[in-house]
Amino acid sequence: MAVEAVNYSSGNTTFFGGSSQTKSISIEYDTDKVVNFENTGNGIVTGRVAEINSAKTALENYGNSYNGSLTGGTYWDEPTAVLVDSSTVLLAYTDRGDADKGYAVVVTISSGVLTFGTPVTYYNGGAITLGAVLLDTNKVIINYARGTSAAQAICCTISGTVPTFGSAFTYESTNNSASVARTNNIRVAKISTTQALVIYKGSTYLEAEVLDISGTTITGNTATAY
Repeated sequence: MAVEAVNYSSGNTTFFGGSSQTKSISIEYDTDKVVNFENTGNGIVTGRVAEINSAKTALENYGNSYNGSLTGGTYWDEPTAVLVDSSTVLLAYTDRGDADKGYAVVVTISSGVLTFGTPVTYYNGGAITLGAVLLDTNKVIINYARGTSAAQAICCTISGTVPTFGSAFTYESTNNSASVARTNNIRVAKISTTQALVIYKGSTYLEAEVLDISGTTITGNTATAY
């Protein structure tokens, strides 16, 4: 399975040449293919597949564009994508046109054709999607800031094209998480199929905390400042 390759961009994008309100994200889903997602406005997210040339220096052979719906909104922010398997991507984002709600949508890939599932809300207001990581064959941890009051993680299980969420776990509530999120100071990484590591800016220092996951339930441990 290919290693995930993520590329954030704000303003105009070189892949589609989007507007100033778009943000795009690319993810490698095969040894020589990349799928790119971009919000093209009017509540539509567009995806397209490109091939990586043999020298591994450029993209070529762009495929057709395929559209999905951004439920209730007009444009996204803070997109993150996780390769679930060789034909499935979980795309999480904040919908700036729908009260900053956090959404996730499953996208399937077959012979370069993208099919979007229905976006599902994982947080109903003021979410800033910060990142996500695959823990197991169908389980993803999404990391986000809840407005200006807390940083949280939530477990998402995927069945077909349907994402289902457990209860959110708050691992930081003493700082302005929205401000921290915008400086990209919160990260999540896989330790094992039942553990993840979050690194974030606490009230004074950077802190690291191990999260334990059982089913879709997340529990924390004592954070370590460094």
